[in-house]
Amino acid sequence: MAACLEKDPDQRWQSCRDVSRELSWLDLNPHTTDGRPTAASVGARWLPWTVAVAATVGVIGMLPGWLTTRRPAPPSTLQLSLLPPPQTSFSSPPASIVSPQLALSPDGRQLAVVAEERGSRPMLWIRALDGGDVRALRGTEDATYPFWSPDSRAVGFFAQGKLKTVDVAGGVPRTLADAALDSRGGTWGAAGVILFAPERGGLLQIPAAGGTPSPATTLDETRQDTTHRFPSFLPDGRHFLYSVRTRKSGEEGLGVAVGSLDSRETRVVISRTAWGAHYAEPGYILFLRAGTLMAQPFNRETLVASGDAVAIAQDVGATTTGYSSFSAASTGMLVHARPLSAPGRLRWFTRDGVPGDGLWDEGEYLDLALAPDERTLAVSRVGDAGLTSADLWLLDLVRGVPTRFTTHPMNDASPVWAPDGARLVFRSNREGYTQLYERRSAGTDAERTVLNTGISLIPTDWSADGRTVIYTSTTSPTGYEIWSWPAGSDQAPQRIVRTGLNATHGRLSPDGRWLAYASDESGSLQVWVQPLPATGEKRQISPDGGSEPQWRRDGAELFYLSSRGQLMSVAMPGGNAFAAGAPRPLFSVDVPLAGNPFRSNYAVTKDGQRFLINTRSSAASASISVVTNWTTLLRTASAE
Repeated sequence: MAACLEKDPDQRWQSCRDVSRELSWLDLNPHTTDGRPTAASVGARWLPWTVAVAATVGVIGMLPGWLTTRRPAPPSTLQLSLLPPPQTSFSSPPASIVSPQLALSPDGRQLAVVAEERGSRPMLWIRALDGGDVRALRGTEDATYPFWSPDSRAVGFFAQGKLKTVDVAGGVPRTLADAALDSRGGTWGAAGVILFAPERGGLLQIPAAGGTPSPATTLDETRQDTTHRFPSFLPDGRHFLYSVRTRKSGEEGLGVAVGSLDSRETRVVISRTAWGAHYAEPGYILFLRAGTLMAQPFNRETLVASGDAVAIAQDVGATTTGYSSFSAASTGMLVHARPLSAPGRLRWFTRDGVPGDGLWDEGEYLDLALAPDERTLAVSRVGDAGLTSADLWLLDLVRGVPTRFTTHPMNDASPVWAPDGARLVFRSNREGYTQLYERRSAGTDAERTVLNTGISLIPTDWSADGRTVIYTSTTSPTGYEIWSWPAGSDQAPQRIVRTGLNATHGRLSPDGRWLAYASDESGSLQVWVQPLPATGEKRQISPDGGSEPQWRRDGAELFYLSSRGQLMSVAMPGGNAFAAGAPRPLFSVDVPLAGNPFRSNYAVTKDGQRFLINTRSSAASASISVVTNWTTLLRTASAE
């Protein structure tokens, strides 16, 4: 790999033949005679990352000309497919649709990813691409959105409501400033300035050495901006690209803009894309459009895009928050990742774990909710055309017929039924951040906004008396919070759970006296209960990890998903949550992305005898592609 990265063309391998010749002696999985790995293999623990060496494009076609003229062959493209570090999986930032987090160092020699071991919190991992080791950076628990310093010696990231940096050679992470828990990316410029994005509003800037954040961009009212996200500096360290979302409908309200530290003037240079972009030498903006990585010619002196964008990679991952899983170095190296797809099947189970009928076909299901009469299922499902957004569907459980309930190009999810079944509340990011919408379940009216607080909301329950909607607020500096809103009124919402870390998946008991929720305030995600109105008292229900609590209709039993992959039952004698019995497992389950605050994986009938579960049909998986001399892909695309 070091020879592939060599800046001097005379020293760099020029083709796959060079690579093949050097690798021909190498045992990619050396073991001793008793099956144990050799010392050399242990020292190269991430070698399985490089498990699918792909072919070089066009090398053989260039050989006749080389033989006759002896001119140096133009660089070709080597592609490697990389897997997560051993015993880990790639981690996504919180989102409905998820994708790996990665960042390539400017010198192209190191790759930062966010990965997590089973049952542990996600951390930053650094992989040396020139044949070195892979290691986790201690103290980076809960890291999101990594980005590199210009000298490739440090990484910036967000964790626990803070903007931090850490030296990759070792050391304790340094906190630079408070940042929204649900921040939206950062970038570190050559002028010693870091830009970062809160969940909504304009970008902020701070000296890389620390200081007080100040505005770097302001929302353009003429464009109807709602949020600026995922900035990326140009090489001069003064100008930068960023994603802009506006109030305009659909893709018309999305784009990539260019700004400057020296001026508040900005302009859109690429339209109709919802994700962040990066500049790449020798003069291109790389950006996503419907899962395809595009290269747009761009003059960084005049800040003008020209010509047509060219597709250079397919099936590149992105999240619904606008994060895109690709990164480029100044050396001509490019990395990109496939989405973290987690397909599932909807299937009924009895309390004994006996599987019953399946509903619909395999798909990427984000949420499911049974209607009060249990004759209809509301489900949020990602479109089959790609992992870009989800729509709501209503599935008639008697006839087995699905009907599409929403058709907006942005993300619609988290359906919650009114207690009479006549309406549904759901969330959508149609305005650049997530608001609550309502529509009659009969589909006889248009969706309408019912709650817009200016921050992203996730509805989770509607009280049995119809008066209160429970939702999660995602943008507190201290963590996710649970709020209640008097449905259909002008009264202000009230915060009912604030833990200092995260509280999600709030569920009211049928009599409205108790709230069950999941929180990581103890250091791991657990299920808790507290009385309503809040008295300050609360009880931890799950002993060893839990999420997604749900009540039986009579309030005498609480269910949740354990961290060990089991559906748990907790007796609530007399409906008193503070007299809860010991949790006991009902049966094992395998659901996609349990505990994700933007998802839910099961529904329970009112008598607690049957469970409809989004059962994982295959493990969430992704790989990272490393591409050398990526501009060769432009010639390949042109030839096609």
